[in-house]
Amino acid sequence: MIKMDKQAKSDLVVVGLFLVGVVVLLGFVFASTFTSFNGATNFTLREDVYDIVNISVNLTLDASNNVTWVNITFPVGVSLNLTSNASSLTKNMSYDSVNRILTFFNDSRYILMNSTLNNGTFWVNISAATAGNFNITIDVYNKTSLITRGNISLYVNDSSYPTGISTTSLVVNGNYSGNVVLNFSITEDLPDTVIFNITNSAGVQNQTLTASRQGSTSYYNATMITSTLPDGLVILIVQVNDTLMGTSGTDISLSNRSWNITFRVDDTSPSVVLTSSSATIDTLVLTSTVTDATLTSSSCTIDRSGASVTAGSGTNVQTITESGLACGTPYNYIVTCTDSAGNSGSSSSTSFSTTDCSSSGVSSGGSSSTSWSMTYSPLESELVSTEGYTKEMKVKERIKVEVYSEGFSSGSKETHYVGIKEIKSDSVVVEVASTPIEVELNAGEDVSVDVNEDGYYDVYVKLNEIVNNKADLTIMKVYEEVPVEAEGSAVETSGEIVTSGEVPDEEKSAPWMIIIIVLVILAATIGGGVAWKNR
Repeated sequence: MIKMDKQAKSDLVVVGLFLVGVVVLLGFVFASTFTSFNGATNFTLREDVYDIVNISVNLTLDASNNVTWVNITFPVGVSLNLTSNASSLTKNMSYDSVNRILTFFNDSRYILMNSTLNNGTFWVNISAATAGNFNITIDVYNKTSLITRGNISLYVNDSSYPTGISTTSLVVNGNYSGNVVLNFSITEDLPDTVIFNITNSAGVQNQTLTASRQGSTSYYNATMITSTLPDGLVILIVQVNDTLMGTSGTDISLSNRSWNITFRVDDTSPSVVLTSSSATIDTLVLTSTVTDATLTSSSCTIDRSGASVTAGSGTNVQTITESGLACGTPYNYIVTCTDSAGNSGSSSSTSFSTTDCSSSGVSSGGSSSTSWSMTYSPLESELVSTEGYTKEMKVKERIKVEVYSEGFSSGSKETHYVGIKEIKSDSVVVEVASTPIEVELNAGEDVSVDVNEDGYYDVYVKLNEIVNNKADLTIMKVYEEVPVEAEGSAVETSGEIVTSGEVPDEEKSAPWMIIIIVLVILAATIGGGVAWKNR
């Protein structure tokens, strides 16, 4: 026979009581059911329609346990009609709209359920805005302690027809090539299928695509491969099918919606041909003509930085202009045009020449004997700006400057040039022509020239530096009166005048000497003849 002391007996009693408590608690917790009024553990509703849901709570409670309140928590997307909720029990209600919790409690007795009244039914009036599957959670409390928790499944059926088909990925009559993502927004909760049917202008179906839903959004997309389609107009038909709604009669037509858009498929690169429109000694005007499979407009670029491209007459004609060129010189051009579908095509490299130097019709006070290889034509705004026009130039390159007889823009106009005659190690010989004036400048030195002999300096030139055998010049148009002390001189410079363009005094007197000699000879001849006659 086993004997236990008092401490052992006490410990055994505690353990026994603990085990009894566990058994009771387990019986309490698991002896609970949550069902619908007919015993089911789920409910089925129609989307956007309010309906009464009956929830039965059945508990096994002993005399020492009471239920003080029951919480019913609704999922996001489920709305509660607060005026149509009730219970078979003596109760009060409150609703936490933030957390979507409806609470049933007994405000007078503080006991909602006990061992005698151990079941009850709760009626709630709810609706779901979207179709889908949801869970309603029921929590049973004894004061502040959670006794048990249960779930009721809520199935919400689709009750809306597909509507609102739209897209931002396509433009009506737009041009597309390559792999194009077709992205459509469809107002429909659970469509069975979304199909993209693509047909050509003759009504022949060329491609069928099944769209995929993008997560939980309303967007459906698929990728169209244009290389499998013929170039030209095509029609995309979007078909949305909702078989849950399309059962019979009118439902069938309403549940199958379609929408279409017309656009162009263009996988052919444009063909570009370059021709000459006109040519002068320093300017070329060219025309690029684009031939494209879908006859859509094109934008073009030129491979020469000095040339500009502007739209000509018609959507596929462009005009290319380049000025400041050397006379009698060929230039090669390549034009690249891109159609609205993104296909690019280029012309072959084509040579065009400016007219011969002898064909110049420019009015000026004189000319230079140098054969220039390049003529730059800056904008008038650049020449009259306070900063002037700065350019790095090599030998035999020049800049065109148009000078007016009355200020910057009034009176008769003459064309003059500032050119580089020679580049030395530390100086540059600059020629200002019409009547050629040559000045040798070191870095930082400048020259002002009165090119039209009107008593005002017209052109200002400064040598900034010599870089990589190029002269960095700043040229400005000015209108500054020649100082009184400098009258008779067309040049003011901090450099050295090489050739002033003025005629030396001895050269000026030479014609008069010839005239005087001729007159003397004539007089002598006449006088001798008279003397001979009188003899």
